[in-house]
Amino acid sequence: MNKNDFYKQLMSEYAFDAEKIRNNAKKGRFAKQKISPIAIGLTAAVAAVTVTVGTVAVSMIDDRHGVDLVGGNSTLSALSPAERIQHAIEQQSEFQNSDELQSVFVTFTQPLSPAAARSVLTAYTDENIPVKAVYLANGSRITGSNEVAAVFASEKQISGVYIECAGSVMSQLQSDNAVALVEIMTENEFDTIVPIAPEDVETVDIPLLDDEPVVVPENGGTSTPSVPETEESKSPVDIAPTTEEAASADTDEPTAETIDQTNEAETFAPAETTEPTEEVVVPETEEAPVVAEPVKPVIQQLPDGVTLPLTYDAFMFESKHMDAELAYFITDNMLFIRTENGIALYEFNGSEMVLVDSVECSEPKTHWVAENGGRMLITSVGQNGNRNQLWLVDGYNGVIHDLAAEDIVMDGAITSIGYNADSKTVMLVIKEYGTYYVYSAEMQSNNTLENISNVFETTAKTTLLSFNGSNVYLAVSDGDMTQIHAVDISTCDSRIIKNYESKPVISKNLAFTYGIIQPSANALTGTVEIFDPATETFIKTEYFDENISFGASRNNFSVNGSFYTVAGGTISASGGINAIAQIDYKKSLSGIYSAYADGGYVYITESVYSDTNTAGMLDFGHITSSGDAEFIHAVNGAIGMNNALVLGLCGDCGIYSQAKLLECLPVYYSENAVSQLKKLCKISEYGTLDYTDGGLTAIDASETKLVISSNNGKTASGVLYIKAGVFGGKTAYRSVSISFVLENNSWRVDTIIGK
Repeated sequence: MNKNDFYKQLMSEYAFDAEKIRNNAKKGRFAKQKISPIAIGLTAAVAAVTVTVGTVAVSMIDDRHGVDLVGGNSTLSALSPAERIQHAIEQQSEFQNSDELQSVFVTFTQPLSPAAARSVLTAYTDENIPVKAVYLANGSRITGSNEVAAVFASEKQISGVYIECAGSVMSQLQSDNAVALVEIMTENEFDTIVPIAPEDVETVDIPLLDDEPVVVPENGGTSTPSVPETEESKSPVDIAPTTEEAASADTDEPTAETIDQTNEAETFAPAETTEPTEEVVVPETEEAPVVAEPVKPVIQQLPDGVTLPLTYDAFMFESKHMDAELAYFITDNMLFIRTENGIALYEFNGSEMVLVDSVECSEPKTHWVAENGGRMLITSVGQNGNRNQLWLVDGYNGVIHDLAAEDIVMDGAITSIGYNADSKTVMLVIKEYGTYYVYSAEMQSNNTLENISNVFETTAKTTLLSFNGSNVYLAVSDGDMTQIHAVDISTCDSRIIKNYESKPVISKNLAFTYGIIQPSANALTGTVEIFDPATETFIKTEYFDENISFGASRNNFSVNGSFYTVAGGTISASGGINAIAQIDYKKSLSGIYSAYADGGYVYITESVYSDTNTAGMLDFGHITSSGDAEFIHAVNGAIGMNNALVLGLCGDCGIYSQAKLLECLPVYYSENAVSQLKKLCKISEYGTLDYTDGGLTAIDASETKLVISSNNGKTASGVLYIKAGVFGGKTAYRSVSISFVLENNSWRVDTIIGK
């Protein structure tokens, strides 16, 4: 379709009413039914966030320039709302069959949540949609891969996005009810363009092209477009008399004003007069065809006697009483348990806990946990009443090793311990007879400590801060004065890099990669600082006495429910599920189970940090369902069938044979999906009830949200959000792209949602 035909078809019906033009564009009348695949060349030029179905990931994209909108030097920011709408529609027509990538600016009709914005962007293509910038409802613009990713993991409101997509996707995006305008944008417009205001879209008048003149009646009537006549378009009110006809017409015939009024009243009869009038002869026209109202889709029902499990009982295992104070998994199946008088490793097989190794020790305390689990360093109090024992817990091999720290500690006590996994260096601070000694040792492959040496000693209180390279960083406090020392453990050379006169509170993270310096307990002002040993910088934060938690992470921390990454002496927003898992290590080191202790018992549940959940970023924002009852019925039924297969409950549900199963599946699944399920779960057409779960997972229908993004009456698509669990105190959802087809006048799910 060329440009003139595009405008002719668009404007002939709607007489330049801007609201109707916008709505017509949203109906997607000029959009392709199938989008061609997008090929994105990956370079190291520009970092962007790639929004995919159900995830946000950092990607690299070409630094491309969009096409010039008006063929000159004008920019979007210099155009009026009317001109921006006109050029946007022209571009959508020009590029509707193009696979070429364009830099595109998308304005939403109203601010959207990150989840809703992602649903819109991923509804019209199976490929990635790189997002270069996000425009927030408060007028600010967010750029940078980490910052944009943080927005999609937040609850902020998004008014527009700067993306890269194929030209053919533009008209599809414009067809979405949540989208006000889709425009091509050049890089030099990046700093000046802002989302078009919805109120401007609703009130502007759209000018005609040069070859589409406006006919203005001499009597000052409303302008109407000049469009080619067709037999279907002719009607009594469409035909205006010529000047000569108007002059010779009977004066008692209806006036233009009367015709306007009767048109508004949706009647073709002339206005009543007090004088008899001649009958107005109206040319006969073909009677408009009667369009039958669409038949409302019906909701299919299961055969009598069949009920499906929309919800299911979550897995829960309870141990016998064992005086447990702390319990968590350090590998998929290896469970660490701490009691007041010892530590132990148990292997859990899904139905019972089997003791693998244990050690009796007093007041065990954890000092280091591997970022990905499996290994721990724990101290305990020995027979002399001092903390002089050191244990290496090896969850991979199910062994607890005694590192013989008594030989190093002697008559002293361990006051601080850190382990640097990169150099395999253990640092110990030992207090003995009023003196603090700092020792370094190397962890050997046979799980022993070798090359033990004293690198620093002082009578002032000494605390480990962090470690990098060959330097250990110490906080040495004497009275109110605290000095930060850097000590080279290979030469024992020491230097002071900062002084504090307010006696701050010093601590370190478990990974021994960063130090944390808080204002003193008596301070009324101040900020928490994070010490980065790699750059020897003290990074000031906006916090005063908040709890900063690194967990087992080397570089990520959380505070006040938000997540951040430290790198290169700076702090940036984070939020990836893997970062949260490292911080929340007591619940995340198994992808299968999670454990906790309560009242001396150990309770084991399913892990929210499953492979499915950790495969991509989750949605933490508020999500509202937008599916009609027919779609929700189909989704819930498909979930019930999925659960019956996964949980082996077909017989309990009243499905006693393979034939009955194949009778029930098409009630909610499309023919295509049923065919896939038959292959996936090995469901045959004959024989006794026998199938596999096909690798599907159970879903609780009560913890899902359905968002429908497109529906043309025959097919529909959207996103099914499934509650993944609570992470960092916030509820999160994983998302599954879902599609529907109308078969036998009933909506059916065309996606295997349990995969």
